[in-house]
Amino acid sequence: MRTFLAVRRLDNGWWIGAMAASWLALALFNWAALPLMFPFEDPRTFVSSGTVVGLVLPLAMMSAVLVEGPPALVATSSRSLGVSRGAWSLGYVLVSGALAALVAASFGLPVGILTSDALLVATLNVVGVALLGVARGWVAGATVVLLMSVPGLVPWSANWAYRVDRAAGVLAVAALVGIVAIALFIRFGAMGARQQAARLGTTAEQIDLVG
Repeated sequence: MRTFLAVRRLDNGWWIGAMAASWLALALFNWAALPLMFPFEDPRTFVSSGTVVGLVLPLAMMSAVLVEGPPALVATSSRSLGVSRGAWSLGYVLVSGALAALVAASFGLPVGILTSDALLVATLNVVGVALLGVARGWVAGATVVLLMSVPGLVPWSANWAYRVDRAAGVLAVAALVGIVAIALFIRFGAMGARQQAARLGTTAEQIDLVG
């Protein structure tokens, strides 16, 4: 059990503390800074860019639970990894959404859109992990959030991540991305398609040299 927890970083006090601190920082921003920035606005009627961008760090840190251990051991595993990969990726997404919903509900923010945003970012992170590996997987979600957050870059009509009335639409998109994400993660795992391709290429070169 200790080895299992260590692989997922669930026994790492520093990592758990840093992850908790990232959620606490997001909570403190909504508690202290948001009322000062928008003193006359009802927080339930809009979404702050600070809140949405603030989801990136905790969700990126949480994606570390998708790690599977040394690539050589994973590649030669005698057991099927599909079920565990599906369970961990789905669990990561659902816990991300639940924590975002908790923060939103605690500070009177629009729960629907922030939960949907968190689910979308989390599913994009799973896609990123499946393609690029755990170390770079968070880039996918962060890129989408930052593009949507640059003033004027995305027209308001299409910027669903910030529209309270488009929570259901963002949730639907997150569900579709989630299906693809989990399928990709089951196929490629935490090593990522990019690293797997590089590993296969190296193996092929070694075989050619021996031959």
